[in-house]
Amino acid sequence: MKMKVRLLVIAAIAFLGMGLQSCTNEENDVLTDDVQQEVTVPEAVQTLFEASFPAAQNVTWEKKSELLEAEFSVENAAYNAWFEKEGTWKLTRTGMNLGKQGSGLPQAIQDYIATNYPAWTIDDIDFIKTSKDEYYEIELEKRGEPEVTLFIRADGTLINSFVKNVNTTGTDVNSSAIPAAVVNAFNERYPKALRTKWEREGSQYEAEFILDNAKSEAFFRADGTWLRTETEINLRTATLPQAVKNYVAANYSGWSIDDADFIQTPTDEYYELELEKKGQQDVKLRIRPDGTVINS
Repeated sequence: MKMKVRLLVIAAIAFLGMGLQSCTNEENDVLTDDVQQEVTVPEAVQTLFEASFPAAQNVTWEKKSELLEAEFSVENAAYNAWFEKEGTWKLTRTGMNLGKQGSGLPQAIQDYIATNYPAWTIDDIDFIKTSKDEYYEIELEKRGEPEVTLFIRADGTLINSFVKNVNTTGTDVNSSAIPAAVVNAFNERYPKALRTKWEREGSQYEAEFILDNAKSEAFFRADGTWLRTETEINLRTATLPQAVKNYVAANYSGWSIDDADFIQTPTDEYYELELEKKGQQDVKLRIRPDGTVINS
């Protein structure tokens, strides 16, 4: 038998006078208020959840595209778990309280942060577990610098990292103000996206999200037309196509790649690379996976 569970779901507020400012977070999230809706939890999901988290308390459910998310607590720790409607567990996020400056983190992670981010402070720690991997998601901050998020395993292996975008020109968006065509198009293209945040830039809508441990930004017109998706490439953990590396080596000897993104549009796919060399002006290179240069 299927269960109906009451939950608090994120919904929009368009205006609340002076109180509006306090409802907007630093990452231009959708402005939110709480309303109640009902979510039908399939029996297979409910059975798996109860078997996996028998001590769960204060459970609420939310439907996110093709996934069901359970938010709950176990012994005062906050949990989020995602399931497919067929009853397959996908991911669990656990909020960690590991002491001042993450003193409870595995030593290998503490060493990595001390070496690569000296004088930075740890703002937030989550432990992520999937069917294929386990790692920590750590938010670092330093005065005058954009925030950095690390995905790193207990042995100190860095999976990915990204820097908060502080150059955005977008504005906060009410969830009710996002056209249904845009939301539907996004959910159809990225049904398993996590931590989605919306902005509006002029007549376009931008969804910032995490998928496969990488940060992406997808852009849509108001009618739901997908325009492009930009995915950050972490060159410490990802490898560029050999044809791209060969072109850079042959034409930009002595240069280094400072930044890389993978761009997808309805008609093309290419890498956007920022190249740097001491004493030279930075170069932006757009190149397809087969080594064909679009422009430079």
